[in-house]
Amino acid sequence: MSTTTAPAPISLPPWRLVGGRFASVTGDQIVELTVLWAVWAATGSSTWTAVAVFCGRAPLWIFALLGSGFVLRHGPLTTIARLNFAAAGVAAAAALAAGWSAIAAIASFFAIASLRAVEAAALAAAVPAEVSPAGAQRFNALLDNAKRIGRLAGPLGTRLLEATAPWVAMTTAGALYWVMGWAAVRSVERGAVVRRATSETIVEAVRRTARDPALRVLVGGAAAYAFFWAACWYAVLPRLCFAAPGGSASTLATVVAAAAGGGILANFAIARIPVARPERVVAVAVLVAGIGYGLLAVQPIEVPRLVIASVVGAAAPVQDVFIVCLLQRWAAAGHVARLHAIWRLACELAISLGLLLGGMAVDHHGASPVAAICGVAIVGVGAFLLVELHRVAPAADAAPAEARRAERIIEGVNDDPGSR
Repeated sequence: MSTTTAPAPISLPPWRLVGGRFASVTGDQIVELTVLWAVWAATGSSTWTAVAVFCGRAPLWIFALLGSGFVLRHGPLTTIARLNFAAAGVAAAAALAAGWSAIAAIASFFAIASLRAVEAAALAAAVPAEVSPAGAQRFNALLDNAKRIGRLAGPLGTRLLEATAPWVAMTTAGALYWVMGWAAVRSVERGAVVRRATSETIVEAVRRTARDPALRVLVGGAAAYAFFWAACWYAVLPRLCFAAPGGSASTLATVVAAAAGGGILANFAIARIPVARPERVVAVAVLVAGIGYGLLAVQPIEVPRLVIASVVGAAAPVQDVFIVCLLQRWAAAGHVARLHAIWRLACELAISLGLLLGGMAVDHHGASPVAAICGVAIVGVGAFLLVELHRVAPAADAAPAEARRAERIIEGVNDDPGSR
């Protein structure tokens, strides 16, 4: 057992970090689109473009969980500041490079994505521990909305910059990363003496999460949902839009915009309406998403499809925000970032598998049958979460087994029989 001075809960006006989150996500979108265009212009190869996409996603699997230990050692806001300043430096170096080869563009994309992979987990850990659940809910909703609006603003910014050289876009992205670093530096962290375990490995953290029944159900259910969601979103939805009468890329863009609008509006509601039992809201949101995706399979009329898409889009932030609230509530002190990273890793792996198998299923069986199957499966996941989380979730004022066990480990008492 070790006694270490570590950052305590932050004291800040949330708008500073919310604005920084918007800036950094906008920068991510600008970098991604700029790199993909540069790689395509240099090679004319879909394979190389796919490699670039993979290199932008792979750090989420590789470094998010590894970086959570950095958050534990240095504090969430210090981590956010250092990594965003480093990302700004990489973007500036890429902008100064004389001419972009495909390899150079992909390498810079991978480096920036690696530095940015930890931010979501660090932000989850930065939410003040003394804040009420309703206050944490509002802060999480604002951060999630900043992410979603940034994902819309990034493509618009890239569109405005497309008449210029890539270095202008990369310089802009670097400046946006600097804004996030500045926001983290300017936010206040109070020092406090806390006791924490410094030797827990990633494998031990995963085992600790798996031993807790509430976290096991939550993370497992979220991963199962992510698998079927990816099949619907990346494989079914494009086929349905392209195959519709008069369907085109603009048809898909309209549906995606409707879903994005629903998500943004849902976050504004989440920020204002306190919820006592977020686990129930997560389960209901999954049920609504499953019904929505099932209806998309049989609804050929554009206007009702847009309404359904907006409802499905609204279900996404409801799940994300309240899952983060539950992780913050159920994790032991100092372990929010690692638990968040475990959740995201499980979902990212499920998404990768779901979109691959979903694409194959759509090619062999058509979009509507796959949408119906996925819709039913998602409803099943929602029903499972509703029943099981009601059974195993702790009361709002109690910590689950994972948190109690971790606190005993922190105090030097390991109650795991397998460790003796």
